[in-house]
Amino acid sequence: MVVLLLGIHFFTSYRAYASFQRGFDLAEQGAFEEAIPLLEKSLGPSVHKDKALIYYVRGTVYLNLGENDRAITDFNRAIEYDYSEPDIYFNRAMAFLRSEKFELGKKDLETFLQLAVSDPSMTEFISRAQELLKQ
Repeated sequence: MVVLLLGIHFFTSYRAYASFQRGFDLAEQGAFEEAIPLLEKSLGPSVHKDKALIYYVRGTVYLNLGENDRAITDFNRAIEYDYSEPDIYFNRAMAFLRSEKFELGKKDLETFLQLAVSDPSMTEFISRAQELLKQ
């Protein structure tokens, strides 16, 4: 299972937030199939940073379901809205590696390391990324 790493984000619509929160809670409980429609519903009235978060979470749900291509698509969308979040690159790297797209996975791990280097909450993931790059 891939861990959901999240900062604090604000939604402009209470309905979007409520849908997102319920979908996020279901994803954390492992109810991935049930989470997807709620995450999709939260995309409508969201602002850019919110959309990055929603695509990131939905991509992580797809990754946990083994739907790597869908995960990569959502991580790409998340990066379009916020290219500075290291979490997105880490999880997209996992999707690339699972899809045997090793060069793309390696590139994302390197980007992750550049972005996460100053964040002490990323220590475990930094170590994991460094180990994967050695393989």
